[in-house]
Amino acid sequence: EELPARTAGASGDDRVSIDAESVGYGRATDTVTARGGVTITRGDTTLRADEVQYARTAEIARARGRVSLLDAEMTVRGTAAEVDLGREVGWVEDAEAELPENRYRVQARRLEKCGPASYRAEDGVFTTCRCGGVENPTWSVSSAETEVTLGGLGTARDARFHLLDVPVLYLPR
Repeated sequence: EELPARTAGASGDDRVSIDAESVGYGRATDTVTARGGVTITRGDTTLRADEVQYARTAEIARARGRVSLLDAEMTVRGTAAEVDLGREVGWVEDAEAELPENRYRVQARRLEKCGPASYRAEDGVFTTCRCGGVENPTWSVSSAETEVTLGGLGTARDARFHLLDVPVLYLPR
């Protein structure tokens, strides 16, 4: 089913496409509820999950169960998400993210996209290392909270530098 969104997104594509085993619509709240292998697409952004509620007026999708969010910059997997499709911001819980262009890999309790190139991670682990396997990279940085602007600077609070999963350097707030 294709639904017109209320405003055009950054990609210029204002159509929202929803595919699922079951789709319902609440006229009073202008909300679409989709269950079973849900795929929602708008422009170059695709959200997949077991269940999604999409508030058309606000352009906000709330997803639960085997969530994956794909766009031109990254692929993020997690257990729950909220995405503002109009502003292209949102968050994913229990996130595992891959940013292929930059070779970044991030795991976080919560990963949030705050702006076009601005991200925040809570209880996260970051690496660009592809050595040592997926589970235990040769090096990584973990922190309680990290804020990063792609192509710019980042800050980390309560950061630890790990070699082979062993913390070797602690940088407090």
